[in-house]
Amino acid sequence: MHYLLLLKEGYKDRDIEKICHTSKSSVSFWHCRFKEEGFEGLCDKKGRGKKAKLSEENLKELYLILDKPYTMENGYTRGWQTKDVQILIKSKFGVLYGSRHIRRIISNLGFVRLVPRPRHKRRNQKDVDEFKEQLKKNSKVWIKT
Repeated sequence: MHYLLLLKEGYKDRDIEKICHTSKSSVSFWHCRFKEEGFEGLCDKKGRGKKAKLSEENLKELYLILDKPYTMENGYTRGWQTKDVQILIKSKFGVLYGSRHIRRIISNLGFVRLVPRPRHKRRNQKDVDEFKEQLKKNSKVWIKT
């Protein structure tokens, strides 16, 4: 705005450059934008910057997937790890992100990084079920099923 006031007062681009401590190219840029588009030309335009590789639909789908626990081969479920999400995004959407950016995406979806582990992460659910059956058959102890 200060550029425009100085232009209106009759200052040249070179003079404005010195007064505002900026380059002549930036003064010329704003001058041309104001001439072509008026005051609307001085506002930042939409659509600038790097476009996201995952669309809003992809992020919604990813949210629904991450909302369910991650199931391992042995039947145990646990929270998602960064490397799991990285592999999921690569296989499902064909986009490869670094681990730091994966953490940023997960955080933006509203997830936190802490994962409670009520059971050991290497617990084999099949072995646990077999143990419970044996305990029921051979024991006179109360257990919760």
